[in-house]
Amino acid sequence: MRSSPLSIDGKNQPFLPSKSTLTEAHLEIQEEWVLEACLGIIWKTGLLASGTSTSIRDELFLLFHALDKAQRKGFRVNLCDTDSMMALELIKNWTQCPPQLASLMLSDAMGVLHLRLVDHEKGSQTTLIAGTRGGRKPIYLNAKEGQVTIVEWVWELYELGEILKVADPKLCGAFDEEQMESRKIMSSKGVGEDCLGWAARDASGVLSPYKFSRRTPGNEDVLIKITHCGVCFADVVWTRNKHGDSKYPVVPGHEIAGIVTKVGSNVHRFKVGDHVGVGTYVNSCRDCEHCNDREEVHCTKGSVFTFNGVDFDGTITKGGYSSYIVVHERYCFTIPKSYALASAAPLLCAGITVYSPMVRHKMNQPGKSLGVIGLGGLGHMAVKFGKAFGLSVTVFSTSISKKEEALSLLGADKFVVSSNQEEMTALAKSLDFIIDTASGDHPFDPYMSLLKTYGVFVLVGFPSQVKFSPASLNIGSKTVAGSVTGGTKDIQEMIDFCAANEIHPNIEVIPIEYANEALERLINRDVKYRFVIDIENSLKEK
Repeated sequence: MRSSPLSIDGKNQPFLPSKSTLTEAHLEIQEEWVLEACLGIIWKTGLLASGTSTSIRDELFLLFHALDKAQRKGFRVNLCDTDSMMALELIKNWTQCPPQLASLMLSDAMGVLHLRLVDHEKGSQTTLIAGTRGGRKPIYLNAKEGQVTIVEWVWELYELGEILKVADPKLCGAFDEEQMESRKIMSSKGVGEDCLGWAARDASGVLSPYKFSRRTPGNEDVLIKITHCGVCFADVVWTRNKHGDSKYPVVPGHEIAGIVTKVGSNVHRFKVGDHVGVGTYVNSCRDCEHCNDREEVHCTKGSVFTFNGVDFDGTITKGGYSSYIVVHERYCFTIPKSYALASAAPLLCAGITVYSPMVRHKMNQPGKSLGVIGLGGLGHMAVKFGKAFGLSVTVFSTSISKKEEALSLLGADKFVVSSNQEEMTALAKSLDFIIDTASGDHPFDPYMSLLKTYGVFVLVGFPSQVKFSPASLNIGSKTVAGSVTGGTKDIQEMIDFCAANEIHPNIEVIPIEYANEALERLINRDVKYRFVIDIENSLKEK
């Protein structure tokens, strides 16, 4: 590729001048990922402006200086944020971009930037992918021969103790070695496989120790040391590829509780030391009607699952069976320090899955009657919420063995074996609400007959089919609804409600080494009522 000496303000200077030669504005923008990416290209290839006296570095400085104080702040924030539409438009409208970088590529509205280099002497077919933002690995994970992945290249040299080889040989050593080393390492941080976890590698679903990298925290991100993670049936589904879309290796877990260890410069809701939770999703478009109503679980463009999802930067999300996680503050929830983190974890899926529809369908009216089908992780939380709302609660189960725990342990008012026709008939038209947490196949007409006129039946389980007579619905003007988890507003409200009313899930705390057995027991419904992994005390590097 063609190259020329680096030019700053029309003068040949080392590409990494000492801080004393830079203005405050220069120093500010020097900290941003775009400059790091651009310098990475320059360092690796020596590809600089040809036929112009300004480098892309100068273009950044000129653009930055053209903004007023408020715009500068927005420019810096957006460049590090996933919602970087403003920054994208600014960059797209550059008019003096050096010819070699005329094919600067911006992926999509989610703000992922990578630079595409063209060797104009050989033609556009020689295009190379050079790198991506913030020290993350490139989106193109399966880079072909001839593609340069800056971050991996820098990290490899760092591990070999040869980081200064990153410098362009044309500089002839005309740079501050200590500053060069620190900047390169900072540019590459987050790439090392420093996150410990347990992952499934194939459809057997067997979990084993696994090391991987998390993204570098951005301005609006929170870094959380995970202390506890609940075990959900979703962990079985995706570790064993039940839906045919598992992206191995799969690190499961979306009932996460932990402690904040780092926050981005624009994080306002959290500080280091706060107790926080993360639920079933970690991102959304933040612009559709549902996101605007804080119902992100219904995001029009699809919310990003906490594990086995595809995040805004193209990486596959990895869940809470791990030592830490980086999440945008919008998807983190405050857990009062008076509320045990181990108890908080199951609230983030099991708890909100029943709380959200109960509140939405006004099942929080004291004196009303509620039926709960199934007494597992979700069902036992529905009983607890029902009692806290002042409802008369009846539990339906196929097993008489659960009667004592339903009545004595959980405080239900009645217990009915659903196969007992006499007991079912005695409750005809007696319930205002029914919440169905059972995922196994079961008949629906017998339960519909128990609802009063205008009664509401909510399904939160996933049986293979739902089938009932139209008469069961139409006679009595009943309502049937479905529900998944909940939006960020509901989740925080639920956590606060549990803390204020001392509502705690019944849990069995286990070490990470027991995870495989726990999943088997979960499949066999042998848990009362939620497994919670003690990540903090059991996930250690061997």
